[in-house]
Amino acid sequence: MNAPRYTILDSLSFSVAVLDNRGVIVFVNRAWKEFGKSNGARSDYLGKPYLDYCACDDEGKHSDTVLKGIQNVLNRSIPSFSHEYPCHSPVEQRWFRMIVTPHGTGSGQGAVITHENITDRKLAEHHALFSTEQLSLIVNNVDAGIIGIDISRLDAYFEQLRARNVRTIHEHLQRNPRFLKETSSLIKITSINNSALTMYKAGNSSALLSKGNGFFFFRSSTRTYIRALQAIYEQRSSFEFTSVQYDLDGSPFQVLAKIAIPRSAEHRHRLIICLVDITELKKRENELENIRNYLHSILEGMFDPMLVIDKHFVITDLNKKFLDQVGGERSDYIGKECHQAGLVIGHHCKSKELCPVRRMHYSRKPFVCEQRAVDEHGSIRHYQVSSFPLLDSRGMLEKCVEIYHDITHIKTSQQVLRKQLDFTEKLLDTVSVAIYYQKSDGRFIGCNRAFELFTGVERRKLRGLTPEKVFHPGTARHFTLPGEQAIPDDGHHDATVQIETSHGPRDVAFRRAAYRHSDGRVAGYITVITDRTEQLQYENKIRKSEEQFRHLAEKSPNIIVIRSDEEILYVNPACSDLLGYSRDELVGTSLRYSDLCFRPLSQQASGNDTREILLKTNNGEKLTCISSSAPIEFDGTMATMEISTDITKLKELEEKYIQSQRLNSLGTLAGGIAHDFNNIIASILGYATMTLDDIDHDSVAGRNVAVIIDACRRAADLVDQILSFSRKSKGGKQVINLRDILMESLAFVKPLTPSSIDLRYDIAPVICMIHADPVKVQQSIINLCTNAIQAIERTGTISISLKNIEIPAGSDFSTANPDQPARTVAELSIADTGKGIEEGDLERIFEPFFTTKEVGQGTGLGLAEVYGVVSDLGGTISVDSMPDAGTVFILRIPEHKTEGTP
Repeated sequence: MNAPRYTILDSLSFSVAVLDNRGVIVFVNRAWKEFGKSNGARSDYLGKPYLDYCACDDEGKHSDTVLKGIQNVLNRSIPSFSHEYPCHSPVEQRWFRMIVTPHGTGSGQGAVITHENITDRKLAEHHALFSTEQLSLIVNNVDAGIIGIDISRLDAYFEQLRARNVRTIHEHLQRNPRFLKETSSLIKITSINNSALTMYKAGNSSALLSKGNGFFFFRSSTRTYIRALQAIYEQRSSFEFTSVQYDLDGSPFQVLAKIAIPRSAEHRHRLIICLVDITELKKRENELENIRNYLHSILEGMFDPMLVIDKHFVITDLNKKFLDQVGGERSDYIGKECHQAGLVIGHHCKSKELCPVRRMHYSRKPFVCEQRAVDEHGSIRHYQVSSFPLLDSRGMLEKCVEIYHDITHIKTSQQVLRKQLDFTEKLLDTVSVAIYYQKSDGRFIGCNRAFELFTGVERRKLRGLTPEKVFHPGTARHFTLPGEQAIPDDGHHDATVQIETSHGPRDVAFRRAAYRHSDGRVAGYITVITDRTEQLQYENKIRKSEEQFRHLAEKSPNIIVIRSDEEILYVNPACSDLLGYSRDELVGTSLRYSDLCFRPLSQQASGNDTREILLKTNNGEKLTCISSSAPIEFDGTMATMEISTDITKLKELEEKYIQSQRLNSLGTLAGGIAHDFNNIIASILGYATMTLDDIDHDSVAGRNVAVIIDACRRAADLVDQILSFSRKSKGGKQVINLRDILMESLAFVKPLTPSSIDLRYDIAPVICMIHADPVKVQQSIINLCTNAIQAIERTGTISISLKNIEIPAGSDFSTANPDQPARTVAELSIADTGKGIEEGDLERIFEPFFTTKEVGQGTGLGLAEVYGVVSDLGGTISVDSMPDAGTVFILRIPEHKTEGTP
């Protein structure tokens, strides 16, 4: 091999050695020589076997990996070989990557060995690893918010949906738009830890729960709430979501929440929500890409694109990698100026000072710079442009070699590292708990902003000092490290202690964790200070709350009994007063709770824990009560608390209402008979009057006819009384506000509505003036509400709304007058969630004496009366119902127009 032909390798910035087929060094470039000279290497390398000169470990032995790799390349067993290794120079430790590629053919074949300095990449990887460990320690030492909820009532509601084969929550929401608001009342918060209270800036759980019991941590996203309900409905094991929350000050923060749903049916209604504040916590970016292989072979095998440019900026040669990079053929670039074909397009046209070739014209020295270019995808690429002069015999510039080394990945790594370090610092400054870090000798390295605010010590004054020089002795001893063996890597909790802070004395707990060097030695410690002052105060408030509960129970007018199975453990004074027993006769005696109860009035479960029972007083009287029960812990044991409300008087009112309904039915029947009877009397009276006019009044016949006329008039008066009783007299119409009549009717209906039925109103504050008999209108409203109550067998909802609407001209509002002009009507809607009406019965519900109720429970005249009243007012009544989907009645009554009203 002829060494001079390799002098072009002197222009390369990395070390290159050329071997013959026996592994003997025949050439090394200038970078190799300078590196060997600066690191005290031997200079008698030419003609020596490469393995005798290089590739030795610290004990002077050849690495088996390197030995086999070089031999396999020389033997052409493998196309190339690469290996990364550390090199200890007198100044610092460096890392290199060795690449061995075949060279030549036949007897002239050999190998080319290049050594690339990858120290910067290794340092970037090391710093990225250190940043990852540091971030992991911080996150693992910050407590998350935990919220416990009880969904027993929601689960019971879902069981009803599953029984109706409802597939998704969204499907049910389309049928019941008020579903989301209803479910929020079925979710009960059972526990909130201190971290969750801190997230929401709540001093206690009551302040937080006042914002909404079940919906407050979903209120930023209805879609998220629906997805969470769907996960619970499908009984998944867990569900994760992110949500923007608002603390009690109205400030937003983002959380990562996970709902854990127990698999067992026994605990399935007890859910745990774990909240992690991720406002400042961002995911780390992907690990850095591996640096690509360099130098596949000399020139044609070189990894980086390369151009040979003459002193007139004309391209005279290029390598295959350049063509692979930009495409085309060699003839497309040879003979063109470099700015027309270079990867860094036009870099010297925009600025002469930035052109590497132009600078070498004057300095005739190697020049390295960084440039940017836009690739075919429109992305910015960063290149290290290395320009090496080729001088003629007179020392003048003849040509130059320009190598484009893509350093985009290095720039990206540097940006990622800078972002990670900046993110870590900002993360620490935004964490609400105080965090500080110390060296292994106990000296402070730094702290976050919360530590400054908590202790009143500035971080710039903290660095490099020991705790004794920062705090007074009573506080400093808590910041002193107890020793490496006493602190595990996963953190160590100290007992709660009191220290002096900028806020005065505070009760705090320290948690420390070690971070280490790459060799395993402890580098320092990260400590999180948790302020437990408010938590301890909250525990004291809980104890006081228990005392307040006892006081409320003693003063409550309701009967409160706490029992374990049948044994009575506690009764309040109201229980003793209403039942006539003393507390000593009830508590701790042989008297059982079942001895106080007659059989329950409702033998069938109502779907919740509220039921109607009969209690027995000491003198044998019966008290009708609405009772609800709930499990509680009483004196360290599980028990049941029964709360009963006396509704005896309310039941008496209910009986009176039923009697009035019976009288109303009788009046309706009497009214129908009275109308027919009135027609007969009118005929008799008319003919008798005409007969009297034709005969002598003083005759026997005249006197008899006069008696007949007098009897007819008395009968007419009797008919008027019957019609007044049945509310079917023609008189009584007046201009009234339908809203006032509705409110009076609801005041009558509400006490008669069972507690298991929820009455909901949506009554607009409008004036709905109509010309009607108020008694008939009120009776119609009561009839519709009564039907709705009877349609609900267990639990349900009755929704009543009133509003004014505009009816456009020509609409089919009234069958009697479809061509009427535009007008305002009052729309009254009464909807229930009861059992509904069969499709075949909808066409007959307004027929007199038609009823779907059992014998003795209805006459079939109620809806017929309502239809007659509404039709008499020129209005319409419509009904929409499906089995098991409830019923909606809509009444539209035209507004009464007085003279002068537009």
